[in-house]
Amino acid sequence: MREVTTRISGENSEVLNQHRLSGATVAKRRRIADEQRHDLDGIVADRYEEDVDCNFVKIHLLSHFGDHVWHFGNFQMYSIESGEIRHKTMIKEGYRR
Repeated sequence: MREVTTRISGENSEVLNQHRLSGATVAKRRRIADEQRHDLDGIVADRYEEDVDCNFVKIHLLSHFGDHVWHFGNFQMYSIESGEIRHKTMIKEGYRR
């Protein structure tokens, strides 16, 4: 992955240098750089989808946390402690009986 990213970044910098030498405006070069960065992010995402296998449920769920935080804010009052305490009390009561 690192090799692909390095190769594409090198190609992109060569294109930007050619535009700089040809007299392109700063705004045009910035727009081209933004497009290149967006394309590179898309290529990296596609490679991860092809090569990375997230069959593990917990690892797969981690991939959704960023989107959740982006859309809804931080995880307020997210705790599994109450469920665990209930589970422990149920086990202890069952054992005592």
